[in-house]
Amino acid sequence: MLLLEDPGGKSLASVVGAAMDVGRFLRLAVSIAGALSQVHRRGLVHKDIKPAHIWVNGALDVARLSGFGLASRLPRERQVLAPPEEIAGTLAYMAPEQTGRMNRSIDVRSDLYSLGVTFYQMLTGVLPFTARDPMDWVHCHLARQPVPPLCGCPPILQCSLIW
Repeated sequence: MLLLEDPGGKSLASVVGAAMDVGRFLRLAVSIAGALSQVHRRGLVHKDIKPAHIWVNGALDVARLSGFGLASRLPRERQVLAPPEEIAGTLAYMAPEQTGRMNRSIDVRSDLYSLGVTFYQMLTGVLPFTARDPMDWVHCHLARQPVPPLCGCPPILQCSLIW
């Protein structure tokens, strides 16, 4: 569902400072993926998936998306090369092609990359990369390998993750 109103509830950003309970992660992951799927079925790419744009409403852990300021319609588009300080979006969650430094289109896969970063943070309590400045963030997404999430992931999920 496209959400352009106050969703109520709490931003996921307020609860991702520590590794999340596995049951809650799974409930939220299914709900978030479903919400993003609805966006994609409507022919849109969000381009700024991150915990601050995911709202969790109530004890049922129903997730809604917000932050559609950068969203655009598909078909694919290419990001133009710009200084890292001028790139639209949130560098910590940004897909490599959104930096303008790859010859790849921005499409639903870009949102899935950002969703993966968000899930990593939900499971481990930390981002897959740390950076000092915008150019360092770009380099992280283009050339670095994240720490495998098994290091901070609950033991029950470690056997299920493919890295």
